[in-house]
Amino acid sequence: MSNKIKAAKNKLIRDTILDTAKKIIEAEGLDSLSIRKLAAQVGYSPANIYQYYKSKSEIIEAVVQQGYQQIINSLRIERLDFDSAEAEIRYKFGKYIESALQNKDYYKAVMLSEKENLLKQTSILKPEFCRNPSAFKLLQELIERGQSQGEFENGNSQTKAKIIWTATFGLIIRLIIEKIDNKEKQLQLIENHFDIIFGGIRKNRQ
Repeated sequence: MSNKIKAAKNKLIRDTILDTAKKIIEAEGLDSLSIRKLAAQVGYSPANIYQYYKSKSEIIEAVVQQGYQQIINSLRIERLDFDSAEAEIRYKFGKYIESALQNKDYYKAVMLSEKENLLKQTSILKPEFCRNPSAFKLLQELIERGQSQGEFENGNSQTKAKIIWTATFGLIIRLIIEKIDNKEKQLQLIENHFDIIFGGIRKNRQ
């Protein structure tokens, strides 16, 4: 077997393991994942699983990086027709909320976890603890742009970004936990959410 074929086979197996682990986490929660259960669903022995991942923690971390990155990527939609920083934040974070609600079981399982390896992926109040704070920085940069353009009041942009992000997280979690699945109701709450947030940081408050 050539190295290229072997590498492709290994990647396929690793991806299968992660996809199966994600389904278990979404359906039953993080604590329900075990190497034995994972192996049974994949069709391998536990020893086979350990050939590709060193531990359950490594699998969980890989699933988080993969799944959370998918949600975060919704913030990186490229559009050039925004007429204000507020409009861009509303649009991109609206897409973020939409993506989170489409992956609600996984989002809840990951974002409510206190496990340190997961907090390294999701931490916002301590961005220095986060391994990849690029999405948080995007929000902070948009706030700073709004300040420079005279849209938002001056002040600590990092603190404002933390408040917006955590408030948005709270909204998503309540929508999930309270099973608000009606699209019209979701949109109404999301718009009210942004109205209140931006009403508090606009330079010329109305």
